[in-house]
Amino acid sequence: MTAALQVDGLTRAYGALRAVDDVTLTVRAGARHALIGPNGAGKSTMFKLLSGEIRPTGGRIRYFGEDITRRSQPRRARMRIAQTYQHSSVFMPLTVAENVALAAQRVQGIGTVWWRGAGRYPDRTAAAREALAAVGLAERSGDLVSSLSHGERRQLELALALAARPRLLLLDEPTAGMSATESADFVELVKALPDELTVIIVEHDLDVVFSLATDISVLHHGRLLATGAPAEVSADPAVQDAYLSWSATDDDLEEIE
Repeated sequence: MTAALQVDGLTRAYGALRAVDDVTLTVRAGARHALIGPNGAGKSTMFKLLSGEIRPTGGRIRYFGEDITRRSQPRRARMRIAQTYQHSSVFMPLTVAENVALAAQRVQGIGTVWWRGAGRYPDRTAAAREALAAVGLAERSGDLVSSLSHGERRQLELALALAARPRLLLLDEPTAGMSATESADFVELVKALPDELTVIIVEHDLDVVFSLATDISVLHHGRLLATGAPAEVSADPAVQDAYLSWSATDDDLEEIE
C-alpha cells in the first residue's frame, strides 16, 4: 500500500490541553479519507496540522515518504498539497476566472504584475481553465464572484485548490451552509476528481461522508477512536457508544448504524 500521508504520534498541546493527542494513521494514495467527530474532537486542529497552518508539539508527518513535519504552509503548497477553507476565501470584486488564475499564479511562483496580459502566462491560464471545467463553472468564468450562489462559491473554492494541480487535497467542511441539493451536487464533483488525487475531508454532514469516503477516521477528545472502511467504522461498538455520548440526532444515529 502506498501512503500519501503517514501520521505518527501526532500531538498538539495548548498547555495541559491536548487538542490532538498521539494520533497515528495512514492515508492511502488515492483515498477519499474522512475525519469525523463532534465539536471539540480535534478535527480542525488536525486539519491545521496537516496543512501546515500550525506545528505539532509532538509526532511526525510524512508525505509520500518525505518528512514534512516542520515544513511551512507555503512550502507544502509548493509540494502540491492544496486546501479549501471552512470560511470563504475568494475575491468578490474579481471574476471567476481571475480568482482561479491568481491561485494558479501563486502556486506557480509567478510574480503579480498587473499590467501584463494573461497571454504572458499560458500555464496559469491553462490551469485555470482545467480547474473551472472540473467544477462545472467554465460557462461562468467571466462572471463576477459576487453574482455566484453560495454553492457556486464553494465550487469556485474547489477550483482554486485544483488550480494548484495537487497530489493531496484537504477539504475543510466543504458543504457547510449548502442546501441538500447543493451538497449532493458537490459530492458528485468530488467523486469525479481523478483517482490518483488523494482527498482528506473534514465534514459534519454524515450523508456527505458516507457518500464519498473510502476510509473514515473518528476523533474523540483529540484521540483516534477508530479508523477503517465506512462499514467497519459504522459497526464499531466504540464509535456507536461515542455517538450516543455526543447526543447525536436520530438521523446521525441511523447513519452511523
